[in-house]
Amino acid sequence: MYTGTTTNLPDQQQFTSKIQKKILVEQQLTERWLELEKNSNAFRYKLNVQKQKTLDGKFNAIVQLNTERTSLRRKPQVITSIVQPFDENVFNFKKVNECEILLRCHDQLNAKSSAPHGIVTFLVNNSPLTKYHSLICPRVNENLSQIMNKECIEFAIDLMTGLDDHGYRLGYNSLGAFASVNHLHLHLIHVPEKLYLEDAEIIEMSDNVFKIEFPTFAMCMPVFHWTDREAVANKFMKIITYFCEKSIPHNIFITHGRHRDTNLVKIFIFPRSSMSDKHVASFNIAFCELVGYVPVGDVDVYENLTEDFLLDKISTAIGPIDRQAIEADILKLISNDIID
Repeated sequence: MYTGTTTNLPDQQQFTSKIQKKILVEQQLTERWLELEKNSNAFRYKLNVQKQKTLDGKFNAIVQLNTERTSLRRKPQVITSIVQPFDENVFNFKKVNECEILLRCHDQLNAKSSAPHGIVTFLVNNSPLTKYHSLICPRVNENLSQIMNKECIEFAIDLMTGLDDHGYRLGYNSLGAFASVNHLHLHLIHVPEKLYLEDAEIIEMSDNVFKIEFPTFAMCMPVFHWTDREAVANKFMKIITYFCEKSIPHNIFITHGRHRDTNLVKIFIFPRSSMSDKHVASFNIAFCELVGYVPVGDVDVYENLTEDFLLDKISTAIGPIDRQAIEADILKLISNDIID
């Protein structure tokens, strides 16, 4: 397994070391995932996408039929608060089988980073949506509940800025926004096709904080270079802290895309109006569906799904959020003003 280390190197050597570490992580991740799928009992089912289509319309949502995901996945936990404490007595990622571990990264991926990430464990998602679908669990033995923190965001930026294959995307569902396990984790999925949000126009709210209105309201932070990660993470965590204090469930999506004719990493965050428990259904509105990747577990739903139906389902799931109030509060926060 891969364990990275940090050394004091000149800038060019540090940059080279960073790239080498990420290439190694990507290579080991893909090779190990395929090996486990072929030769182990790590998965509840072998990924079998029976059909795929792109819906007509502006959103160009990619819909896949995967019936096993609905029938064979682990039962989601009951969530009552977006800051619900970690519970040692229910399922958590310390309890997974050893065969589900893909690799462990020790310390930061970027040799220049000043804040170590500790041990970050990559697990297979044993009910995969896509090829290479994995769970990224920072400091898995420290009982961190599913509440985003700065360290996790910085690691996500480190990872995404270095992955050579831009089919990889990262997603996060907060408690109350269809997280199924109350243990800090990100999803790493692989979708070869372009997704709508990646190149969609974003409107600037304030310095390097943008918004998008379709398919629903979200805020976006572009990451122009991996060295910006700390500044972006600091701003981003102000939003996360605000959402947690206001009990606003949220979904996060991190992807490569274009902005101002530049290829870069974008971080989207989607606020929701109320708590939602994850339940077994043909599909739920979590981070995947919000960005136009829709895995469906029912043949009839797959065959009859339209963009209008999907957008209506997204609107209903997000609920009546007060966009103007949220925008105003966030603008005060990132301007270092105090919210009453």
